[in-house]
Amino acid sequence: MSEMIVDARGLECPKPLILTKKALKNTEITGDFVVLIDRENPKENIQRMLKDNKVAFETTKEEEHYKITVKK
Repeated sequence: MSEMIVDARGLECPKPLILTKKALKNTEITGDFVVLIDRENPKENIQRMLKDNKVAFETTKEEEHYKITVKK
């Protein structure tokens, strides 16, 4: 099964956060998934939401964007 990717690059708040929440609730996604984000503010909002919900994640800086790997 391929890795699920939420591509939120170029999107304004609150859309990246909404897409991430939808992916978290999606029962068909059973493994980790990745959120791609290219703006600082949505990145921080997503990280805060994941921490508040005690969801493990890892953020890395790619060349043009951030990659948040969510451990579901």
